Amino acid sequence: MTYQDLYNKVKEERGNVLDVIIENIKKKLMTDNTIDERLFSQKIVDKVHSLWSCKDPVIILYYSPPYYPHNYVSGKNLKETKLLEVIEDVSRKHEGNYKLINKKFYPYISDLSFVSAPEDERVLTLENNMPAYGSRYILSK
Repeated sequence: MTYQDLYNKVKEERGNVLDVIIENIKKKLMTDNTIDERLFSQKIVDKVHSLWSCKDPVIILYYSPPYYPHNYVSGKNLKETKLLEVIEDVSRKHEGNYKLINKKFYPYISDLSFVSAPEDERVLTLENNMPAYGSRYILSK
C-alpha cells in the first residue's frame, strides 16, 4: 500500500489526533541533526504504521527525498513563450558558427530541476506519499 493509503486508514481509526502526532514527531525530528531526509521519512512512516490496528505484514510504498523532477519550458505562458522566442532568435544568429539543436526537454537532472516542480497531478501524488514533504523537503511551484 502507499503511504497515503496507510495515512487514510489510520486517520479513519484515530481521527485528527493523527495529524497532531505527525506534526509532533516532525518537530522532534527537525531538531535531530543526525536524521537525514531519508530517515526522516522512514521514522514518520514507522510511527504512522505503529498507530494502525492492523498488525498483518504489509509493504508501504513512499518517497524519500531528494526528488528532482524533470522540467522543461513548454511555451504555455507568456514568459515561457518569450524565452523560447529569444532562444530561437539567438540560435538563428549563430547558425553559421555552431551546430545548435533546440530541445524543449532535457531528460536528466539540471539546474532547473532544483528550481521548481511541474504543475500537475504527479506532484500532488508525490506530496501525499512523501512524509518529509513540507518539513524537510519542499519543491517550489
